[in-house]
Amino acid sequence: KEQGLSIMNRHRNQQEQQHEQQLQQFAKWKDCVQYMKEKSIYLIGVEIDETSKSLDDEYFDNPDLFVATHPPTDIGILMGNEGLGILPKFLEECSALLRIPQYGVGTASLNVNVATNIVLHRFSIWKRSKLRKARN
Repeated sequence: KEQGLSIMNRHRNQQEQQHEQQLQQFAKWKDCVQYMKEKSIYLIGVEIDETSKSLDDEYFDNPDLFVATHPPTDIGILMGNEGLGILPKFLEECSALLRIPQYGVGTASLNVNVATNIVLHRFSIWKRSKLRKARN
């Protein structure tokens, strides 16, 4: 059974130089996918897979990551279930996959909350760096 899906949109108000956030909710995955396509949201899945690339310092700067002729204006990050990962029907919609490098022996998965924070932290560092470069 599918559960509700949500997407957080962040819009910049040019006059006030502030950011507005809007939450979009979808009852069905197909509606969420359609919305992402309409808005050109580039979906990155976090999954341990033979095609996933390691999340390192340069992950978001990799020119092979964005296969479109220009980088997307919006990026979506899809986290999988702690036990099962991302289901195949969701993986099909991902434009890229990343994995969080782990060292040592033991479990191959992280708590989804911890994994989400690692990915979003790395993404925010990259985004701030891009904004600083654009200002200079």
